[in-house]
Amino acid sequence: MNQVRDDHVRAVFIENITDNRMVEQISQETGAKIGGKLYSDALSGPNEPASSYIKLMEHNTATISNALK
Repeated sequence: MNQVRDDHVRAVFIENITDNRMVEQISQETGAKIGGKLYSDALSGPNEPASSYIKLMEHNTATISNALK
């Protein structure tokens, strides 16, 4: 938590395959906003934003970019 504060981290991200409670706690305790969901080791379902590797990369790039504006 101290490093997030010390480094003035503006956003933290949740992952599609993990429990989000830790990221939510970090956000609450440090003021860093939750920047959105990133897809890391698994694609999404066919009707979701990361249904292919290219879509995964496009989604993650847009999510990170928007969170850091």
